[in-house]
Amino acid sequence: MNAGSWLTSVYVPDIYEVTTTTALYYLEEGTAMFDAYRGLITISLIVAGVLWLLLAYRKTKAVASLCIVMLVGTTALAPSPATALELKRDDNVVTVSASEVIDDTLIAAGDTVLVKGTINGDLVAGGRRIDIAGTVKGNVFAFAESVTISGSVEGMVVSALIAGLLIL
Repeated sequence: MNAGSWLTSVYVPDIYEVTTTTALYYLEEGTAMFDAYRGLITISLIVAGVLWLLLAYRKTKAVASLCIVMLVGTTALAPSPATALELKRDDNVVTVSASEVIDDTLIAAGDTVLVKGTINGDLVAGGRRIDIAGTVKGNVFAFAESVTISGSVEGMVVSALIAGLLIL
């Protein structure tokens, strides 16, 4: 095997695949990951402050009681990850049927994304073709080669066309 044939046999993903894979990972796992890190940093800072108070003023019982209250309050106020979105993913076609109503933000990924129903939130869609024939009451963020909007979008439309076509 010569160098030329070896080089052409190496798989290099295109920009579309890299972008959608990265965006989907952060959309699915990123919010929980960032919430967990934020909670860990917050709790660590409060525990460090409580330990400093205990070491600096260890002679009074009032400071020790205050530190215990702060530690208990910190665990009660620690953020928990919230998910107000719906995920739909398929290798071929992701469909929101005409009778379907989604009351959250929808994140859809597939080769083709068809929206015929109603989305009472934002739509974040990635695929080769996105067709919106229904109603989106929020914003549309579309990452595709072809985006067709024949329905209604009440918010703004942001589209990153990958060498493609936007039809409104």
